[in-house]
Amino acid sequence: KTTSTTGSNNYLWLALAAGGGFNRVMWFQNKGSISLGGEGDTVGVIGSEYADKGGFSFMNSGTITLNGKSQKGIVVNDKLLNRTSSNNSGYPAAEIVLTNPIQINGSKSVGIAFKTFADLDGDENFSEGSGASTNANEKAASVVKFGNKTRESDLKVDLKGSKNTGLYFEHANVAANPFKVSNYTLNSNEGTKNALVYIKKGFVELAAKNKANKDNKLTITDGSNNIAVYTAAAGDTLKTGATITITNSNSSTGIFAKSSGTVTNTGEISASGKSVKAIIAQGSTINSTGKVTVNGTALNDLDGAVGLASMNGGTLTQNNADTNITVDGSASIGAYADGKVGIPAPTATALTMTGGTITAKGGAFNTYAANNGTVTLNGVTLNTEPKSLAFYTTDNGKIDFGTGATKTTANIKGGTDSNSRGTAFLYKGVGTYAPFNTGTISSWAAANFANRNNLTLNMEQGSRLFIAQNVHMDLSGTNPTGLATALGTNITGSSDYKTFMLYRSELALDQNINLDNPNDAYNKLEVSNSSIKNNNSNTISGTKTAQVALAQENDTSLARTEVKLTNSGSINLSGANSTAIYGKFGEILNDTTGKINVGATSAALYGTTDSKIENKGNINLGANSVGIFSKGDTATGIAGTYKGLVSNSGTIASTGKSIGITYNGIGSGTSDTRITNDTTGKINLAGEGSVGVYGLGSNYNILNKGEITL
Repeated sequence: KTTSTTGSNNYLWLALAAGGGFNRVMWFQNKGSISLGGEGDTVGVIGSEYADKGGFSFMNSGTITLNGKSQKGIVVNDKLLNRTSSNNSGYPAAEIVLTNPIQINGSKSVGIAFKTFADLDGDENFSEGSGASTNANEKAASVVKFGNKTRESDLKVDLKGSKNTGLYFEHANVAANPFKVSNYTLNSNEGTKNALVYIKKGFVELAAKNKANKDNKLTITDGSNNIAVYTAAAGDTLKTGATITITNSNSSTGIFAKSSGTVTNTGEISASGKSVKAIIAQGSTINSTGKVTVNGTALNDLDGAVGLASMNGGTLTQNNADTNITVDGSASIGAYADGKVGIPAPTATALTMTGGTITAKGGAFNTYAANNGTVTLNGVTLNTEPKSLAFYTTDNGKIDFGTGATKTTANIKGGTDSNSRGTAFLYKGVGTYAPFNTGTISSWAAANFANRNNLTLNMEQGSRLFIAQNVHMDLSGTNPTGLATALGTNITGSSDYKTFMLYRSELALDQNINLDNPNDAYNKLEVSNSSIKNNNSNTISGTKTAQVALAQENDTSLARTEVKLTNSGSINLSGANSTAIYGKFGEILNDTTGKINVGATSAALYGTTDSKIENKGNINLGANSVGIFSKGDTATGIAGTYKGLVSNSGTIASTGKSIGITYNGIGSGTSDTRITNDTTGKINLAGEGSVGVYGLGSNYNILNKGEITL
């Protein structure tokens, strides 16, 4: 038993360059217990000469535990110890047989470091030693007897702690003579920022199975910010068939290649947890045919799970029909290509996925292409669940639907309201209220998507085609047939889907609207935090109970002018409990040419939360209805600027019992006029029990300069 809990830079075994017979085998065997707890301690450093049959053997069937900081289990050194001027080109005859793993519990430590070459797949000539040869040099090569061929190395390392590495490679070998890691089991359990394999320099091959046909495994369980395979070996290729499994390890990654040589993956990768990533190609090329399975969620609103990521000039191809990527949360992405992540200028970046399925849930993105990044989908199935988005491009990003015979299908799931629908596309206009029509859509689609005829959109009932932001749109431009032509895609499934949700935009109603008809273009729209204008030649009509012609709610962190609801045409709502125009923290206007007719127990203009409400036109009320209703105004207003105001310079009339204006708010004093019936304002209410102006709340002034006739 060997235990060291204090001190620093202690060495347990050094294989020295000492002259003599170079066919010797330097060997170390541990059957007991080794525990190192200091800083910079090392179990074994190999730095000796060798000849054709010489080399080393490191064997462990006991326990080796590293509890300290900056420790090493085994270092295969690139210098000959005691001959520092001599380089060591490596050990063609070598074996590391870890029947039991090296256990690392500390920090910044390494299980096995290859600073020079070592043959690891075995079957190389080896000095048998212990009288096994008539050659005196070989006979004295070892005091124990070895086989005449090296065994397949068995590399086992278990990591806990933080910033530890299982296998580390830093040697300038050549492609014809790579590190052939054929038998390994590496684990990280409850670790933080650990790397199971770290390649700084060198050509490396991680075999899929050992010679006994058993899967080689890299396993990460719990903990956070771990990586199974990390390579930064510029120009040096990596081939890996490892089975990589990440379970409940937040922000952990399967394969991460950063400015390295080409990586070829044939192994299966499975990752589950918050903010997990299966494969990242950053300035590198990764070709993967292994099955990838991801079930990831967002860690927070800014840090999500990503199935496949290519960044900063990377090229990532994933080709496996059984690939299944599921990401959840608003910061999560299924397939992500971005040419500018933390660098000053964008560079062409590519991600290609052939076959497989990507499912986005809970506000996640199926695909995201930005900054000269291109995502290519060949025969991929996308499931866009409620609240999620299928395709997003920005800053010269592009999504290509490939040229193969199998089309990509996006199944856009439905919802019951604007916050729960799955959505196919997101468009952001440049500037304030940029024009958005079929011509604009066609140009935008051509610039942001390629081979659109290879995309089929399966729109389920209650799903949504577009979210459009910062645009001006005419209602006549939302016709589904025209949209399909402009997009150049195949649209199938239910016809009962929403064409658009306009966000912080402006909608012009340039045609008549029948609110009773569910297939009316207006009823197939959703509008949020936007302005709506009903042009003077149009009529909005409805006969059902509790209908609303124009309605918007504004975010109080924005300017009140973000939501302007204007009627210059006609609104006729005969159903009870209806509202012609409703706004929260908005500006409501029935203009001079505007005509509003509402039925019983209804409201013509209804504003809340310091809205500005004006009637310049004509309002006719049914029994027990109100012309203008305002509530929720505050003494100081929103942001000390926007106070609630009601003004009537038009006509409010009724033959039944009704109220011209109802106001329920709080002012800042008797000089604070919140209600004005202007000089041209007329309130004519013929019904018995009617009220011209009904004031609730406190501390404000009502000014009548016009006519009130009861």
